[in-house]
Amino acid sequence: MSQQATQKLFNPEKLFITDKLAYRYFKKLVSQEGRRIDSYHVMNDYERQAIRRVYYFTLFMAAVWGTLGVLALYLPQYWFPEWFNNFPIVISWISSEPLATWESLIYGVVLVIIEIALLTIYNLKAVQKIAYYCGFPILYDPNYEAHVQDLFRLGMEQTIKDQLLYGINPLEGLPPAQIFLYNLINRIKATLSGIVAKIILRRFLGRYALRAYLDMSGIPIFAFWNAWAAHLVIHETKLRIMATSMIPLFVRKLEQQIKDKQAFASLLADVLQFIAVVKRNFHHNHSLLVKHITETLNIPVKREKPLNAEELLAKARTFDTNTQQAIIKLIVFGMIIDGKLSKRDIDVLKKLQALNLLLYDIKDIQQWVKDFKEGKGLDTFLAIDLPSTVS
Repeated sequence: MSQQATQKLFNPEKLFITDKLAYRYFKKLVSQEGRRIDSYHVMNDYERQAIRRVYYFTLFMAAVWGTLGVLALYLPQYWFPEWFNNFPIVISWISSEPLATWESLIYGVVLVIIEIALLTIYNLKAVQKIAYYCGFPILYDPNYEAHVQDLFRLGMEQTIKDQLLYGINPLEGLPPAQIFLYNLINRIKATLSGIVAKIILRRFLGRYALRAYLDMSGIPIFAFWNAWAAHLVIHETKLRIMATSMIPLFVRKLEQQIKDKQAFASLLADVLQFIAVVKRNFHHNHSLLVKHITETLNIPVKREKPLNAEELLAKARTFDTNTQQAIIKLIVFGMIIDGKLSKRDIDVLKKLQALNLLLYDIKDIQQWVKDFKEGKGLDTFLAIDLPSTVS
């Protein structure tokens, strides 16, 4: 591991006070260890049914709080307007008409604080329950704290960028203007993941900006908004838990079948960077893959002369068949492990086929992605042995 990789991007002590309280609350939730029945990457019937109940209940409650938030914001102002129209807020350089009143402003902030607190609690509870039903994480796991921190960040809708600690950057090669725009959008998203920012931006300002046009008709929008956020939290939590055992299993099988480890090691950093660039996003499972494969194989991520995609594939074609297919299998696994296969991913796979590097059928890869997401494991993919020929 590089010296840089020993640092942390997540420090509970540096969280804002509200997020720090949320983290302490989550730590108490996960203190009760669940019962682990089998490997994390395989969901048995008990786990599927339990997680399905958590999923529908959490989405339902998220939609309910979105609906009640809109009703509680508008109905009292319609029924008792005299309570909300005594102290107008006028900003002369914007409009001579009152933009709102101090009463409605304070009332709206209080409602939003309540709603965000409830949504945060339900999301964190959903993450904890899923982890509990899967028996994750195990208290004696040396990476227990890291697992808990990852689960918390997922519950708070935060992006996990730990692969940066290993020098793997999905934004490499983008034009400066595009990187600036990407960072700006993600900075906004990161800001929105904080509890205080959610209160100020995602709910209060959003509702007042739409009030003149939507009022009560905004109920479906905010109900869907909340439910969709809860869906993403639960989806990513499942992927993170399943990857905990899937990645070591894959790396162990790959290591056993590689014949020329030195040749494979020489391109590992560039292959990991290739996967990141194809995906063009930060994903917790990619961070986990980078960390585990480099530490397990004891290969530092060091790109003395970084190769672009064309150079990487050209060099890979000069290697023996066994090393070639080890590289391709790692690339395919990197495509699978985040639970989605985009059109961009498929285009890259087609290019690998055209170069006679990819020996798998793309429809099979799409099925493996589906199997992984559904907790069915990747037995078929893992069972495909690398060619033993070294030529």
